[in-house]
Amino acid sequence: MHARKERVDRAVADFVRVLVARTEALLGEDLLALSLVGSLSTGDAHPATSDIDVLVLVDQAPDGARRDGLADEVVALGLECPWAGVEYVVSQADAVRAPTYPLRYTLNVNAGPRRDTHVSVGGDPAHWFLLDVAMARQLATPLRGPRPSDLIGEPPTADALRARHDRGPRLDEDRVGAFLASVARRVDHRMPQ
Repeated sequence: MHARKERVDRAVADFVRVLVARTEALLGEDLLALSLVGSLSTGDAHPATSDIDVLVLVDQAPDGARRDGLADEVVALGLECPWAGVEYVVSQADAVRAPTYPLRYTLNVNAGPRRDTHVSVGGDPAHWFLLDVAMARQLATPLRGPRPSDLIGEPPTADALRARHDRGPRLDEDRVGAFLASVARRVDHRMPQ
């Protein structure tokens, strides 16, 4: 069993190295930071069901052709993912310095051997993006650039509560949900009665 875990860890590390290198090549100097987020950051990841979640922060949003090229590259890499898939979100740094709900994002790509491919530049359920950056602020694993806490501000209380509400009743079902619930309880505590 131990040898299998080492192979899985090596496969993830190799996949992430390629993903970081391709992101650097495609975004160049606009790339400010790239971090692992989600269940890999909380320790709640399971290779058969978990995505490798990546948050990319850029200075300037890539233009349409560069953005489309990046999306195509992530989809192709995602299909080779050693886990269920990859979730890859690109946001401009100015959007996360003082995050508000709904949080705007530049690109959202989901792809993998056990995931439907989904690429968007808007219109996805907004609560995920604010909750993800709130969690990344505290738990992300930086792979390139500064720590997320140096770039991501804390969302306003009312916005965090609205995103929490919009996520729905599944809030406490996993460690990620438990973390978000603890953030929400802290936010609830700050709210006037």
